[in-house]
Amino acid sequence: MKKLTTPGLLWLALFCYFPLSMNAQNQKIDAGNYARISMTMLVLDYGDSPYMEYFRKPGQLDIPDKFDDNNLTYTLLPANFERAQMIDRTKVGTGITFGMKNQMNTSFIEPLFGLVKNYKIPNAIIAKEFNRQEDGSFNMDIIAQRGLYNANTTDYQKANATMRKEDALRDAGELLLNNSYILIFDFVEIKTMTEVYNAMDANSQKPVARTQNGYKANGNAYLYKIDFNDSVYNNFLLSMWVDAGFEPTLKQERAELFNNNIFPVKRIANLPFAVEALQYNADQGVLAPKVQKTPDQLFDILVSNTNVEMVTNIEKLFSQFRVKSQITSVRPIGVKIGTKEGLKLDQRYYVYETQLDAAGKEFSKRMGVIRSKNIVENRFNISDKQGIFEPSLFYQTAGKKLSNMGMYVEQKNDWGFGLCLGYAMGNMGGANVSLEFNIMSVLNSAMNLKSGITALKIYIGAGLDLRSYESNYLLSQNIPNQNILFYKFEGGLAKDFYFARNFHIGPVIGVGLETAGLTEDYTDPNNNTSKYTLETLYGKAGLRFGFNIRHNVQLQITSGFILPMGTVTEDIRFENKSISGWPKDLTENWDEIFTDRQGVEFGGGLRLQF
Repeated sequence: MKKLTTPGLLWLALFCYFPLSMNAQNQKIDAGNYARISMTMLVLDYGDSPYMEYFRKPGQLDIPDKFDDNNLTYTLLPANFERAQMIDRTKVGTGITFGMKNQMNTSFIEPLFGLVKNYKIPNAIIAKEFNRQEDGSFNMDIIAQRGLYNANTTDYQKANATMRKEDALRDAGELLLNNSYILIFDFVEIKTMTEVYNAMDANSQKPVARTQNGYKANGNAYLYKIDFNDSVYNNFLLSMWVDAGFEPTLKQERAELFNNNIFPVKRIANLPFAVEALQYNADQGVLAPKVQKTPDQLFDILVSNTNVEMVTNIEKLFSQFRVKSQITSVRPIGVKIGTKEGLKLDQRYYVYETQLDAAGKEFSKRMGVIRSKNIVENRFNISDKQGIFEPSLFYQTAGKKLSNMGMYVEQKNDWGFGLCLGYAMGNMGGANVSLEFNIMSVLNSAMNLKSGITALKIYIGAGLDLRSYESNYLLSQNIPNQNILFYKFEGGLAKDFYFARNFHIGPVIGVGLETAGLTEDYTDPNNNTSKYTLETLYGKAGLRFGFNIRHNVQLQITSGFILPMGTVTEDIRFENKSISGWPKDLTENWDEIFTDRQGVEFGGGLRLQF
């Protein structure tokens, strides 16, 4: 690569100034300005935890694929202050606080900020990004590689139409410099489950059941950003840049300026975390894994879970960490992002369009919601693939008709939960509530899927139904008042198929347990008052149809067939204690005791998605 001279650096500084300035003034969402984040992860070490030795080994804090890896040769950051100086003000686990102007000078953050300055962490990161050599010289090799990697097909085609071609893409890498972040973890507590159980025993009158092993941890993570704005960048280029061809005296002079310089850092947020890595003990039967993980393996999982939780929270809180790109096709919906942006199967994205308000000011209007269904491997090298790759495909779950004429998407992760509230009519109907979870997020973590079944939900639910029966069996048990309260607990799978942008339909299958109890206490022939119940298992198969009220609120119409199965169990309890001879299995079927209590049901309700 051609060496940069001082005049060349001046032009480079001017080239970078305008995009950076325009970005600072632009308050609307702009997919065209999305650039990869560079991340450095460190761990605070107060010298009081044996677990810190774990972090002395390289590679213990993995940077997610969607970020450029700016990890340094060391991970531990020795603290020269007491943890109480941070904890008393931070209040571990109580919430998230955000950085504001001049907050660096407050006593709240001064200890850690001073540590960042003393260890010259920003200098080390900038030295890595500019590939600093032993003689103090810099080069653009890493910046160029990241510029090429950050480019998409559109960038490549634009650059290919110019005389500079790939050099234009390498220059784009310089725009990534102002996206360098530092995430510092403070593990306030790390405890084994033995220690957790010991603490529980100390506060309990009887020993607690020790069913699991592993680790629990809590603490805080501190997010910073290197403020590598245009003025800082220009000063670096003009005063501290060292080219391999510089005279030794100039090299030494500029190297000393760089080493002594304190690059500005912004505090972005403090984020509490509480994580665990557990497994059931070998004596816990079907709950226990076939092969117990070692303590080291569980600690690896603990650190990984901390990393995942922090990145997920940061993506939710800060737009600059969320992937943005333009829609390139609509039938099917295609967006040229993929594995290098960390795209996951069934991940949610909002679709926006830039519009003008009455005053002529641009704003971003949400036009729809889409989810990924086929992910492209786009971790490419331009010299190998010429930057050409197919788009990842999405399906639409809400919104208006989409267009590839200027609409763009932004990553908007959800929790994957849905809360359903409804009422069903039929012989086994009643009020019901269920909680569903999109299991693709779990399967993604385990299998790293790039395509597969989308919108597949696992659910658990409960229902209530109050009815009066004239049951001969209950009469034979001296129960004349047959006001029966039925309550159900069930679980199963559901699948949504989306069509016409705002509608979905799909099957539901499940199994459950229905219990029938009297609304009044049962009095036996000996005049003893007891609780009387009957229960049975049932199977359920059905269909649900829904349409959007909002993108995350749907009105659903349900239908299904419920069939009791298995043995009916009868139980009598006195003061909630078992009575000898009970419970017992009956020869009667459920629909014989409660006439026609099976069959078709129809209902409706609301689903709220989170």
